[in-house]
Amino acid sequence: YVDWGQRFLLILVLMAPFEIRDLKFDPPELRTIPQRIGVGATKWAGSILALGFFLMTFLKDDLHPVELISNGILMVLLAFALGFSGSRQSRYYASFWVEGVPVLWAGMVLALDSYWTYS
Repeated sequence: YVDWGQRFLLILVLMAPFEIRDLKFDPPELRTIPQRIGVGATKWAGSILALGFFLMTFLKDDLHPVELISNGILMVLLAFALGFSGSRQSRYYASFWVEGVPVLWAGMVLALDSYWTYS
C-alpha cells in the first residue's frame, strides 16, 4: 500500500507543472487545481506532496539505502520542477524536463543499485 500511495502522490506532483502551464488555455469550467487555489498555492501543495512521497519511504518494512537516497534526490528534483513551472514557461519545459524526471529517477535507482551491489 505504501508503494501505491507513493506512486499516487508522484503522479499528482508531476501533473502540477502541466496544469500550471495549461492555465491560460483551460476554460474556467474545468476548475483545475491552479484555477481553484492559484499558481503559488499549487506549487506549495505539490511541494508538500513531494515531501509526503519521501516521508512515506520510512513506512516500508524493508528500507534500503538505495531507495532512501534515490527518493530523496527525486523529492529535490520534483521541488525544482515545481519551482520553475509557471504559466509563461518555455514551450518544452513540461514536455521535456518534467517528463524526464521519472527517467532520471530510474537511471539513479539503477546506478545506485549497481554501485551498492558491487561495492
